[in-house]
Amino acid sequence: MEHLAVIETDRHPRRAGRRTGYAMLRVFGRSVFYVVLGIAFSVSAALGVGSVIDAHEPIYWGTFTVHRCEPTRYGCQSIGTWTSDDKRIVRHDIALDGDTGSDGVIRASYTPSGFNNDAENNIVHTGMW
Repeated sequence: MEHLAVIETDRHPRRAGRRTGYAMLRVFGRSVFYVVLGIAFSVSAALGVGSVIDAHEPIYWGTFTVHRCEPTRYGCQSIGTWTSDDKRIVRHDIALDGDTGSDGVIRASYTPSGFNNDAENNIVHTGMW
């Protein structure tokens, strides 16, 4: 004989141990949460390992001069020319990840090699970063 868990207010008795729709939704939500958390952890770990690998890559300092501003969702992206201090490296049409001074010139760094390099990303960084 099968045992049924019956409560007086239940119209349809269910078997003991059977999950309700709400319980299944909770299990699904937890599973999605752990998958997303695992992906976020993996990406963070990869970026952390990449930054440790890049710790010994050369960083060149120079001057960024803005030529135009391309509109973005939150304002505009400064595009211009970056020239190293020794004038050996010049990058045209490169983006800046900050703001320039009122004269459109700012000191910026450039890392041409490594895991997350500026050559592939086509960007230079202000001293604030």
